[in-house]
Amino acid sequence: MKASVKRWLKDIPYFKQVFNERNQLRLEVDRLQETLTQLSLENAQLLTDQQKLKDERNRLKANQFYEPGHFYSAVPDIAEIKLRESEIFDQIPDVIPGIDLNEAEQIALLEELVKYYPDLPFAASKKRDCAFTMRTIFTLTRMPFFSFP
Repeated sequence: MKASVKRWLKDIPYFKQVFNERNQLRLEVDRLQETLTQLSLENAQLLTDQQKLKDERNRLKANQFYEPGHFYSAVPDIAEIKLRESEIFDQIPDVIPGIDLNEAEQIALLEELVKYYPDLPFAASKKRDCAFTMRTIFTLTRMPFFSFP
């Protein structure tokens, strides 16, 4: 009976228009729900991106332009150090990979500089023309580098 009444009402122009509007509104609701779902997903992604940007901003504010452990970062990655702890600390290598210490040249330079040691102008007490003495807080090896203008 209910179905037959609906069919009968659909034939009346006014109700036909009401049913058509109802169907259009149902389609619009479905479309809006789909849009809402898409916008909710987009909002979640934007919130994630926003948090990443806030984290990056905070890191940059702390004057740390690179992540710890990055080639340009002065801050080591503690997790990486702990992973490689035995490799790093268990034995002291004779050679540092990638660094040539030029030990022979350094020793030769030191032997060359030893010749000039007697000519250094340092005395036990302060002289007028020299800012350093043997009693300054600088060690003897540093005095030559700090005393000459």
